[in-house]
Amino acid sequence: RAGCSAAAAVLLRRSPALARTAAVAESPHGALVAAARGGHTAVLRELVRHGALEVAPPAGAPTALQAAVGAGHSEAASLLDEASAALKLLTVGQFAVGESAMD
Repeated sequence: RAGCSAAAAVLLRRSPALARTAAVAESPHGALVAAARGGHTAVLRELVRHGALEVAPPAGAPTALQAAVGAGHSEAASLLDEASAALKLLTVGQFAVGESAMD
């Protein structure tokens, strides 16, 4: 089931790199987009914590944020938007030590 955050947490703890695989993060039918489309914020949070946003979707494929907005899931969209902004800050080195958009 796409919304089972406990199962996602266990799988990602055992294999954190799983969140960054193409099948999970890049695919239009992957877990990140599916969780966003379904509004499953707890699953999204687990995937984001384990790096799923670090993988760019293929050209022309919907992003998880687009999927959440398109499905009308504002909480999921906000989570993804904040996490994306935090990731951009980390990428350019402006993120303060101890700060996290996901805490």
